Amino acid sequence: MECEELSASQANALFDILTHHEARAEIEGLKYSHSVATFGTPISSESPVNVSSPMIQLLLKKCTLVLPGLRDVSSEFWSKSIFALATALDDSNLSDSYDKGSVGIRRTLSTASAAMVEYCARGILGGYARRPIRKGAHYDTSKPEDLISAWDDFVQQLLYGDLLEKLFRKAAETDKLSDHEPVVQALHKYVVAMFDPQSSFLHYVLIVSPRGQSMLPLLSRVHNLTPYFLVRQTLKIGNAASMISGMVQLLLAKMNMSTLTSWFGAQPSDSGMNLLQQYTVHRLFRSWLYKADSSARIISRTLGADVSELKKRAKAIELDKDRPDEDLLMKIKAYTAMPHDGQSHIRSQSGIETPYSSARTLLISSSEAESISIISAILSSFQDQPSPLSPHHHSLLLTYLSLHLSIRDRETLIHTLCHHSPDLVTATIRTLVSAYTPLIRTLHQAVDLSTGTSNLESFLSDLIAISKPSASSSSRVPSVMDYIHLLERHQSSSHSFIHQALKNSPQLYEWYHSYLLHVFKQYAQPPESQTGGAGTMTSELNTLFSSLSTPDRQVIIGELDAHASYLSSLSQKSFDQLCHTSSPSAVEVSDKKGQGPGIFLYKWQALMDSTRITPATASGPVRYGNSESVREATGVDVDGTKKGGAAGDRAHDDDGEGEAVKAPDISKTVDLLSGKFKDILRAKVGEMEIEK
Repeated sequence: MECEELSASQANALFDILTHHEARAEIEGLKYSHSVATFGTPISSESPVNVSSPMIQLLLKKCTLVLPGLRDVSSEFWSKSIFALATALDDSNLSDSYDKGSVGIRRTLSTASAAMVEYCARGILGGYARRPIRKGAHYDTSKPEDLISAWDDFVQQLLYGDLLEKLFRKAAETDKLSDHEPVVQALHKYVVAMFDPQSSFLHYVLIVSPRGQSMLPLLSRVHNLTPYFLVRQTLKIGNAASMISGMVQLLLAKMNMSTLTSWFGAQPSDSGMNLLQQYTVHRLFRSWLYKADSSARIISRTLGADVSELKKRAKAIELDKDRPDEDLLMKIKAYTAMPHDGQSHIRSQSGIETPYSSARTLLISSSEAESISIISAILSSFQDQPSPLSPHHHSLLLTYLSLHLSIRDRETLIHTLCHHSPDLVTATIRTLVSAYTPLIRTLHQAVDLSTGTSNLESFLSDLIAISKPSASSSSRVPSVMDYIHLLERHQSSSHSFIHQALKNSPQLYEWYHSYLLHVFKQYAQPPESQTGGAGTMTSELNTLFSSLSTPDRQVIIGELDAHASYLSSLSQKSFDQLCHTSSPSAVEVSDKKGQGPGIFLYKWQALMDSTRITPATASGPVRYGNSESVREATGVDVDGTKKGGAAGDRAHDDDGEGEAVKAPDISKTVDLLSGKFKDILRAKVGEMEIEK
């Protein structure tokens, strides 16, 4: 029987569901060494029919591996250096948010990565819909509908017209945004409010996200430890070769006894730490080489400071008069020291999969399946019938577990990134510097890099300053408008940098003009193509849908219609937020809104909200990332102070635009079609291998 085709809204909904699920599954899968081993080119030699991350591979091959500089690295860089570094991190057995009772920084960053991969992949797979190009339009940047029209006009002219050439020519002529065409100026305003690592995105990461204020001290610590003065002085060296050599020495020179003894003919060693790995050189050598004094701990110092605070809190629990028995504390510590297999034995129950396990069966904890907490599961593994815990003792043990998992994570990262033998980080950076040397030489001749470094330092200082809630008004948290004003103050620096690079270096002009032409070609639909709601993927999605039985199709149609309505609601909500940030009265209303515009941010929030978290009591329901108790725990910094939650709570509360949009149940669609969709992506990877 002939199958009815999906409508445009249904095809778009199906495309959104499958790309969203696949992106999350691939990003989550990268924490397992099996996924790295089967990643495929350029990291491994896995056959395209078995690659674990086909969507990420498509993005790498179409956009990333052709970057100027990166395209010149050898295949061994990927198959040896990157593979070894990724495998070492995977083998570290870093903790999971479920066990820790909160949404961690790694989960926050991984979900952000998944949301970005999802959006980029949809553009490459389906293309951007063609329509007649509209030129010469004028836009009122205070009207959100004009900003949205400017975005569409800009992309149409960029992909299917000659706007890219005009942009490059004008940027080489002037660094003033006002000299560009109206569509570029309006697009700039839209981008500042919506996309890029800017405004709404920065506001969400540092303010709305419950982990944001905990990440701020890390950013501040790295910023304060970076030796900007030494970097600027090194970048002022006129000879490009000497400048590059000086920067490599500054960043990667190691200070240890081997460094000294190798001067006298001894075999050099790979031990020791460099600027990225250390904070202070041993005082014995401080007067020996001033430049090495800036070889300060950045990774080690930043993470090591957290370890000290976490150990203080763990010690406080151990000294608490009302603490659980010493035997229970020892069992919790023993669990954190177990290898991955041992922890999996405690936490897993065979035959149960997570909704996002597409590459392989990912086991969830038995505590989740049985609605008992991870604490109960751990204690049961050591004793068949453990004594009942009081709510207070259970809470202390859960905190104790979280603290020791955090300590182990940081100590493991310090070991992997700073003390691993061979030194994978240093070797990786040296290879990249070597590949980028021609580009750096050209950039050094075209642009004042020292001034650019000062501008970057100033921007980061202002970013950190405005991200700290006002001490004079605890109820006033930074708004999206604060970040928009920040970018407007500093945008001239980036404009000047681009202008200098394109004006003074025809080579840079050609390299990046050719690169962007190639990338935008990946997002363009073929001329005269007949596409539906999923662009050039519509036909393949219809084929997937047709392969299902009639009862299954009926169920999926219902899920697709519900998801289409969900996407429409998100679009309307984002438009309403854009109205507030683009209106003349945005300053007044912005403080009342927890989150800025951008569907990307809502999809990212949905990924974090769906994170499974252990029950708060010995037995009870599994919690999720949007549970109140989880958000409270996530907002607690390493020193025990509550750093997040104010803006984040607003983002989840009724913000004046109605209740938060709830995602519908799409489990049947994911269950029936995600595997087949992955096979389509693998086939596309295979086609690229053949073309190459």
